[in-house]
Amino acid sequence: MKQIQAWWFRSNLYKRMQNAKYFLLPSLFNKKPCIEVYVALKDPHSYMLIQALIHIEQRYEVDITLYLVYESLPGINVYPKLMRQWVLTDANVIAHRYGLKAITVAPNDSQLLTGQQYWQLSVKNVVDAEKLFTTTWQGSFEYYCQTSTPVINFQIKNQRRLVNKGHYLAATCFFAGEWFLGVDRLKYLEQRLLSLGLIKKDSEPYFQHEFNDEHFTDLTVPIIKDRTVDVYLSLNCPYSYIGFVKAVRLATKHQLTLSIKPIIPIEKRGFKIPVNKQKYMYSDAYREAKAADIAFSNTITWFDQHVVCCYQIFSYAAAQGKAIDYVSAVFNALFVESINLNDEHAMKRMCQQLQIDHAEALAYQQQHDWQVWAEQHVKELAELGLWGTPCFRYQSTSCWGQDRFFLIEQAISQPPEVNSEYSEEGYPVKVNVNRL
Repeated sequence: MKQIQAWWFRSNLYKRMQNAKYFLLPSLFNKKPCIEVYVALKDPHSYMLIQALIHIEQRYEVDITLYLVYESLPGINVYPKLMRQWVLTDANVIAHRYGLKAITVAPNDSQLLTGQQYWQLSVKNVVDAEKLFTTTWQGSFEYYCQTSTPVINFQIKNQRRLVNKGHYLAATCFFAGEWFLGVDRLKYLEQRLLSLGLIKKDSEPYFQHEFNDEHFTDLTVPIIKDRTVDVYLSLNCPYSYIGFVKAVRLATKHQLTLSIKPIIPIEKRGFKIPVNKQKYMYSDAYREAKAADIAFSNTITWFDQHVVCCYQIFSYAAAQGKAIDYVSAVFNALFVESINLNDEHAMKRMCQQLQIDHAEALAYQQQHDWQVWAEQHVKELAELGLWGTPCFRYQSTSCWGQDRFFLIEQAISQPPEVNSEYSEEGYPVKVNVNRL
């Protein structure tokens, strides 16, 4: 059933039906197509999104309807303390990359409560929202409001709408049946708007240059002794697959060494991935892979596979000098060929193709328990202020997400004496925050 659903959601017929529902029908009543935007006042990524949406509003014949939510759903952020630090740092990476206003400290409770009150009274469009976000994050209100039950209730109502529509996070846009998370995915939203002919006369696209994904092709890499990139990944994570392919391409191009460090899958750490998150991960990974010219299957069987058997073989494969080949084969099986690697025959067949003795690998696993070294990799990530996958580290630069791999590309092109807190381009590696 999931295979059929995945095929349907990626089919041209489904897209045509969504275009008819969200574009053609409104046009019959002289209405503009509508982009629904869900933001949280305390969320740095929402602040970045609101700033960037001004470019969409200026260039396209669309209406933008704003919904203020409280924050992401409970349980979504599995490591809240690490997330609070990371999200502020990452927002500043986005701010620098897109020319947006940067932030250094989060608003306190009084500023947030006041901003939420003013939202109901004064926010009518994206420009209004941007002004209110800026006032809230700069703490420049003249008067402060107290907690209000109606303000809380309307945010809860919007939160329910977000979930019922099919998502789970703030800083998201919904248009023609498709979700777009954060500033990074506005390139896809803009692409959809362009395909419908919604660009205004004499306007130019703003985000399409982002499709030039292969930044590393023109890099000049300095000659240094340490040319190792650490790659932290989960063997059943689609984003890890995309990040792994990017890392292999980079290493091949510039003769870098990759140190592959699988970590314990999130399900094995006691967390369950909500259905809405599963659906979005699939659709987003599919388009990210397509944009980077990476093969990706039309099925989502990998959500049902905990692939413990793959972790059990990895340490032996690594000892044989076949870590990269092995991980590549696992990812190809899961995300391209949709092979069930929980099936022992399929696993043995894959090992045979790699000239890995399956029986010896299992015996080796008895002395090299995968849970021990995978947990050690999780601890290493925590020391970097990170927790999810994929993550990458090159010398003093580390990042989370295959869509942040450009930070690694940038780091390898710089001389080693560059300040470790800020890159030569000005991307912050870490920003201190006391409250968020």
